[in-house]
Amino acid sequence: MIYIFLGPPGCGKGSQAQILSEKLNIKAFSAGDLLRQEIEAQTAIGLQVKSVIEQGHYVSDQLIWDLVCLHVNPYKDQDIILDGFPRTIGQAELLLEWAKSSVSAVYFDIDATILLERILHRTMCAQCGAIYNIKTNPPKQSGICDVCGSAEFKMRADDDAKVFKQRLQQDMTKSKPVVAFFEARGLLCKVDASEDISTVTEQVLSIMSRESHGAY
Repeated sequence: MIYIFLGPPGCGKGSQAQILSEKLNIKAFSAGDLLRQEIEAQTAIGLQVKSVIEQGHYVSDQLIWDLVCLHVNPYKDQDIILDGFPRTIGQAELLLEWAKSSVSAVYFDIDATILLERILHRTMCAQCGAIYNIKTNPPKQSGICDVCGSAEFKMRADDDAKVFKQRLQQDMTKSKPVVAFFEARGLLCKVDASEDISTVTEQVLSIMSRESHGAY
């Protein structure tokens, strides 16, 4: 089963992908992370994507899918999580064609005012990029990253109210058709992402359990 985590920036889908990947011992993939990795490693596909971006063009659905597929193909017969992918109808169609019927999309539903509060309290490890929230999800030991032990933290450049509102509007415009795409096919479930992290985890686990016929 392929579990697709969809939702606006700051909704917690990335954190839940990481939590559930570890909890269930399954792979989780973020298209954005894969894109950055390929570009930084200067692979053939990474250089191709970089060239497209530097020319001011949008990366095609097929190229993005080729990149994702390169990483997820070895796990086609296993349960996996796709974080924030697909982002367009074209990518969604390519995914369904590849996965056949073994797809379940989870939408992290949350009010924009709660998202803004989360964003303004978000911080990240300067070394490994692990994301925290000073109020709702701080490091276990204050000032020390749970993942790598670094004491260096920073705010993301786009984590301010004005930039976030612009990002949210852009994201909603792009993602709304994708959400509708999966909902129309009976492949979409929603969770209340305004709840605390552990409660959201239980909501998603319940969906995953139901969709996989009690495998978990």
